[in-house]
Amino acid sequence: MRFSNTIKLSFASLKMHPFRAFLAGLGVVFGVGAVVGMLAIGEGARLESIRQIQEMGVDKIIVRSVVMKGEADDTRSSVVGITENDIRHIGNQFDNVKATLPITNWEGGATSQWAESPNNQILGVPVEFLEITNSQLVGSNSRFIVKEDIDESATVCVIGSRVARELYQFRDPIGSRLLISGVYFEIVGLLHHPGDREIEGIGSVNNMIYITANSGFQAWGMPSEANRSQVPYKLLYVVVEDISQIENTSRRLATYFRSTHKNTDYDIILPFELMRQQEATQRIFTIVMASIASISLLVGGIGIMNIMLANIYERMKEIGTRRALGATRRDILTQFLVESVVLTALGGAIGATLGVLLAFIVAKYAEMPTAVTLFSVIISLTVSVLTGVIFGSFPAWKAANLSPMEALRHE
Repeated sequence: MRFSNTIKLSFASLKMHPFRAFLAGLGVVFGVGAVVGMLAIGEGARLESIRQIQEMGVDKIIVRSVVMKGEADDTRSSVVGITENDIRHIGNQFDNVKATLPITNWEGGATSQWAESPNNQILGVPVEFLEITNSQLVGSNSRFIVKEDIDESATVCVIGSRVARELYQFRDPIGSRLLISGVYFEIVGLLHHPGDREIEGIGSVNNMIYITANSGFQAWGMPSEANRSQVPYKLLYVVVEDISQIENTSRRLATYFRSTHKNTDYDIILPFELMRQQEATQRIFTIVMASIASISLLVGGIGIMNIMLANIYERMKEIGTRRALGATRRDILTQFLVESVVLTALGGAIGATLGVLLAFIVAKYAEMPTAVTLFSVIISLTVSVLTGVIFGSFPAWKAANLSPMEALRHE
């Protein structure tokens, strides 16, 4: 029998019992839909995590000042965390360091002529801050802090988009004077990050005020934390020249800080290593989620086997007649196997569509990142077809091995 005729016969047989075929394929539909949906959610989470880590900069090592309660009385000096000596030593003595970019921070109130914000994070940042955070300037006249501002300790500031909305509503803040903790600063720029990036241990990029560190030191002195402990620099971004040696440089930094800091008042973050760990963790998560979803496919496969076995007993006379008219065992085997595969393939196609729809609904209403990949759809459809082959093989083999005479006598 030609294969095309076998396909037509399979569809005709399924149409004879459409509701039964629908129920049999339902397990495959839900199984494939769950696999595609779970893989999309897992892939979306993976891409979002990697994006956030990449924004930290895979060519950077982040050193963060950490002050634990009670450490103030047990330090070599009144300074806790990253110091000016640390920054100078790392920049001069480490051979794989291209640049050191320190960030310090204060907390204080900000007042415009229209509104007041009592609690704000004020960051003293280098000119490279925009590049570090992949942030954007908003407005044609907007600019960021430049080298001249740092050299002159200019009282200028750049404000985040959320701060601007709180203090100026929908007005243009560029050129306005902003009173920050008793000192007037001129707003020269408006900064926005579309992904609302978080600065390590401080807060959102869009929710801060940015000044030069020199103007901050002159206005309010050294930032204080944990009572008497002084923390001149909250963060230090160490940019490396050769990323292949970044792990060695990170180990050297750890050794240096251990030898010069009596207490563990620092934390070293390596985004490159974080990304590798995140990818490995996400792979395990995706495998687990896909495995759980695949249980539905197993249940669907068992349903397919049950339906096909029931079909054989109902169609005994049909099988006997076809064998009597010259159909071979191979023809019977192929017919029932194709019926099983057609049923699971249709269920797989519907399930893949439902999986894509599920990913869209999750992204839209649960505000979780999702990413439907061609690989996940193809692998799900392939698994659904294999389910038909695996669970349809035994019923097809049983039908092919029926005796023609026994089949014809069956009531």
